[in-house]
Amino acid sequence: GLSKCSALEVLDLQDNTFTAMGGRALADVIANWSVIKELGVGDCLLSARGAVMLAEALKAGKNKTLQTLRLQYNEIDAKGIEALCKVAQTSHLPALQRVELNGNKFSEDDSNVEALKTLLDERREENAPDADEDDETWGIDELDDLEEDSDDEDEDDDEDAEEERVLKQADQAESENVVQEKDNSVDELADLMGKTELK
Repeated sequence: GLSKCSALEVLDLQDNTFTAMGGRALADVIANWSVIKELGVGDCLLSARGAVMLAEALKAGKNKTLQTLRLQYNEIDAKGIEALCKVAQTSHLPALQRVELNGNKFSEDDSNVEALKTLLDERREENAPDADEDDETWGIDELDDLEEDSDDEDEDDDEDAEEERVLKQADQAESENVVQEKDNSVDELADLMGKTELK
């Protein structure tokens, strides 16, 4: 699948339903894409937890060529923005120049949003001094459709916990099936070998 495409430079998965489980899957494979320049996962319901998992995966430093990260309309909250901002400020994402965040659940005045804006503006001034401030290949998109981070957080946490429980059950069931299949295969092989004779 996509995890084997190590030369992948642009991946647009926008308008899919990821949730935290998809966020985990993305976090698990992103390190394989060492030359990726643009990742689009906007409008995927990535969730706050999914954004944190993605940020943690980006901390591995395997995506140094990543320039554009499209994360609009993903229910990312202040915790997710904080995690993304922290990794952007490290040496793990030196090429990052554009982050799209509109339509998420945090305040435009959040200190991490301001820090991310400042970082990307400084990179623009350093690497593309002739680029206009409105150049859409740099900075943060216009944050004109943000949702208020409401008391739905408890509901979101409950939903995330339920998703996590279902994922663990599926993983456990899958591993049990594999073990059973291996046991059956071994038994069949043993039966066949028992019928062989040396002459």
